[in-house]
Amino acid sequence: MSNDSPTFGGHIPAPHLFRGDRMTQKEFHSAYDEMPDGYRAELIAGLVHEPSPLGLPHGTIHSRLNSLLDAYTAITPGLQLADNATVILSKEDEVQPDLILRILPQYGGQSQNIVWKSRKLRKEVEYVQVDLDCEDQGPCKRTS
Repeated sequence: MSNDSPTFGGHIPAPHLFRGDRMTQKEFHSAYDEMPDGYRAELIAGLVHEPSPLGLPHGTIHSRLNSLLDAYTAITPGLQLADNATVILSKEDEVQPDLILRILPQYGGQSQNIVWKSRKLRKEVEYVQVDLDCEDQGPCKRTS
């Protein structure tokens, strides 16, 4: 390691994940897992995107939409509402939408839950996966 390499706490090389990086989902997971807490990024068409900071108008609409979808979910069996959950859409697309509303697999929904073994968090992190073979993604497993 060269002397000009950035570090966190002076001990390990700084992780690298920057807007515009092109990578596979497996590479994205590995790099994202090493990023500092609070960092957010999405992989879209194999490119890393970092979302812009959100303002009050967005937060206000998000809150209203969340309330509406929460009420709908409460009276509609088989639905699940989630806020800022990671959704794997394909081998090149992993997004974190503000809200997701999905039909649960046991009610005929096409999405599946998968678990990624996070080295950083030293625990398993559950994601929603749509139409993708889990085996291609490295250390993950399906859940019900």
